[in-house]
Amino acid sequence: MYFDDENSTNGWSFNEELLLQGLPVSDGIAIGMPFFLFEDSSKDVPEFMIAAAEIEEEIVRYRKAIYSSREDLELLRVNLSNEGSTEAAMIIDAHIEMLDDPVLKLVEDEIRAKRQNTEVVFRAAIAEIEKQISQGKDTYIEQRINDVKDLSKRILRHLFAKQKVSFADIPPNSVVIASELPPSDAAEAQASRVAAIVTRQGGGASHTGLIVRAKGIPCVDNIDTKLIEAKSKNCVIVDGSNGKVIVNPKMETLQKYDGLKKRFRKEFIEISQKVSYNDTTLDGHQIKLLANIESIHDLDLVLNYGAMGVGLFRSEYLFLHREVFSFSEDEQFAVYSQILRKANNLPIVIRVFDIGGDKISDIFFETSSTFPINRLSEINPALGCRAIRLLLKQRNVFRTQLRAILRASIYGDVRILLPLISDVAEVLEAKNFIDEVRKELEYEGIKIKEKIPLGAMIEVPSAVITADLMAEECDFFSIGTNDLTQYALAVDRADPRMRDLYQPAHPTMLRMITKVVEEAKKRDIPVTLCGEMASNPLYTELLIGLGIKELSCPPRFIPIIRNILNKIEYSSAQKLAETTLNLKSHRDIHQLLTKELESKRVI
Repeated sequence: MYFDDENSTNGWSFNEELLLQGLPVSDGIAIGMPFFLFEDSSKDVPEFMIAAAEIEEEIVRYRKAIYSSREDLELLRVNLSNEGSTEAAMIIDAHIEMLDDPVLKLVEDEIRAKRQNTEVVFRAAIAEIEKQISQGKDTYIEQRINDVKDLSKRILRHLFAKQKVSFADIPPNSVVIASELPPSDAAEAQASRVAAIVTRQGGGASHTGLIVRAKGIPCVDNIDTKLIEAKSKNCVIVDGSNGKVIVNPKMETLQKYDGLKKRFRKEFIEISQKVSYNDTTLDGHQIKLLANIESIHDLDLVLNYGAMGVGLFRSEYLFLHREVFSFSEDEQFAVYSQILRKANNLPIVIRVFDIGGDKISDIFFETSSTFPINRLSEINPALGCRAIRLLLKQRNVFRTQLRAILRASIYGDVRILLPLISDVAEVLEAKNFIDEVRKELEYEGIKIKEKIPLGAMIEVPSAVITADLMAEECDFFSIGTNDLTQYALAVDRADPRMRDLYQPAHPTMLRMITKVVEEAKKRDIPVTLCGEMASNPLYTELLIGLGIKELSCPPRFIPIIRNILNKIEYSSAQKLAETTLNLKSHRDIHQLLTKELESKRVI
């Protein structure tokens, strides 16, 4: 039941209102009927011996289950790609690749040898895969285990030949409630039927969180779903922006959120239908709205939304879904040159591989002769050999990527961005190496663009403190607020328990951004801010007031940020920034920014 009609609240019976506070995963407001997803019954696996004459029939049953699972996942991947959910599609790609795991291929041999039913042998194989990847305790390892469990459930469903609950069968305007939602199930959720998702566990940094955000479905995590199940349920409100779930809302509460939902929906439609792209404040101050992309497919949205270029191409996403690193110079050249041609002279900032930490699979490190590093041996991967540190040590990979970028440079406005720079010496070393690669190509008679701007990602405190020295060696800065917040505040951004401490608008962060902007201004080099701050409407006016003139965010957020930009005055933004810099806590800052945002009635 939708709440789009004037009398939409009629007919509901109201019991005692229950307010549950969780963690926001995906923004938005939804009002609907609860729909509970229970644990799959395939957990109860029967165990029995099979006759010799039945072995081949059992193996055929297993092959059919694998084949059907692959069909499911390939269809999901196509649908996600058509929706523009590139990162979500890559997650499903990883699930498809797991179907080729050697351990799964050994299941057939084990069935023949043990003469047990497929379910038992298969569960043993899954347990072995989980054992192989459970040595570490970081978030990425936990997510890989969750992916394996998700895939095993899918295969077991086909083995049992029982119908699972399909998201296509869920009644329209349902609030899906589950203990946890596997990423492949989240990929099936359609915003036209699933109004919101509420889970007990999952976390905003999980693959499921990534997918629902890409789909624009409100989601709240860390909710005791049993409290909802035990309640006499008539209606559920999900406030994904503030992490609130309200069961059996009072009429007053329902009308409040109904009004907010209608207003947001109306404004978003109006924003999306705008055909003119005016990226200026009310008093004529120009701001560049750029896009973060992971593949060439994202470029269509960039062009559709009128972005002024790509502020961050995360090149490592070219292979992160692969189990083994294999991306040749020619393969990379094909991608980079295609993007540059399609961009039609819009600036494209390619961040060289930001790999290491939680951004690469263990198999990459264990099997690659180029990277003879065992990630699990690092005490703290986030502080270990990653990004520019890794590239400067493993120069063959760095050289291959640089050759591909330089070769492609003649097809457009390309710029190179160095990730996780902590010392100006790293910039100098990288510049010298780029010059070396350039000379190699020129010696080979390959044409290269004469001037290719070089920038540094400012995402660790040491880079902020030495921004004056950095500015002398760089053509531009890009502030990566996600990592900068993590390192400046000593908070693991992937740990949901630390969510209250992970505050991008912390006074420390605002002072760091101000310093970077000031030092860049002295050398007359541009500063782009990327990361979640750039896509969060709460921070737009503040960032502009702090002197940021370029914002880079996922394509779907560009119309929203542009809408805010068109409603503020630069002079007012400067005053807001000045006031904010004098506040002593992130709570006071958040309260002030929320008040300002609400006063402008923007999404």
